[in-house]
Amino acid sequence: MFKWVGSKRRLLEDVLAYLPGKVDNYYEPFFGAGHIGLTMLERGMINKTANFSDSNPDLMAFWMALKNSPDDLWNALKELRHHQSKDDFLRIRDINKDDVCAMGARFYYLVTLGYRGLWRVNSEGRFNVSYGGEFKKEEFMPNEEEFKKVHKLLDSKKVVLRCSDFATALNTTGVDMYKTAIYLDPPYFNTFDAYQLDGFGKHEHVVLFSICERLKKKGARIVESNSDSPFIRDLYRKYDIHEVRVVHNANVLGPQAVKELVIT
Repeated sequence: MFKWVGSKRRLLEDVLAYLPGKVDNYYEPFFGAGHIGLTMLERGMINKTANFSDSNPDLMAFWMALKNSPDDLWNALKELRHHQSKDDFLRIRDINKDDVCAMGARFYYLVTLGYRGLWRVNSEGRFNVSYGGEFKKEEFMPNEEEFKKVHKLLDSKKVVLRCSDFATALNTTGVDMYKTAIYLDPPYFNTFDAYQLDGFGKHEHVVLFSICERLKKKGARIVESNSDSPFIRDLYRKYDIHEVRVVHNANVLGPQAVKELVIT
């Protein structure tokens, strides 16, 4: 749907292989580009509730607008495609939006035209990625067929969209964990983590691990993606750790194959 560093498009089947074929409740608290959760919806793998969340309010505004106001979002993007110069980009980058649809359209615009599709915020929480270049007007827009398909997937009573931190999103009081699957795709340890104001360092990874421990003991099926580092391997040493190789494009040297971990 949009460019996103850390997208799981290339890791899709590797992750799905470790998730249940059918599950009542599904949680994805680092939703990002949404490839895992949306594919599970499309394949009919979620029976009751699909809980999609992220701490990035701009990102979640896009998903909420696509779910609730797709026509307004599409029209806002059609207008923005006429404003792709560097001056336009810098002007729109510095304007904060409160309306969910306008906020979601601005998110798409910035991540599409920003350098290498990065989303990065400064110490004040303001997007500060430099201009990456313009597109032909027809190439700027999302694929219309995919846009409509994803709206249809999200436009379901079973889908819950929230802007929240991972600890709040994983407050599963009253939920049967034996019928629940959770996919975790946090900012990878010891890599770029400026997606959000407070970053995501060693402390956050330890807190996330403690939540995994609690929910796994209650019966939840948990799958996590992370970087291949001694810290992560040691933290999850009692879990099953699977190595995968993924090609990433957001590198100044061009596409690079990197070893990552899928933890179950």
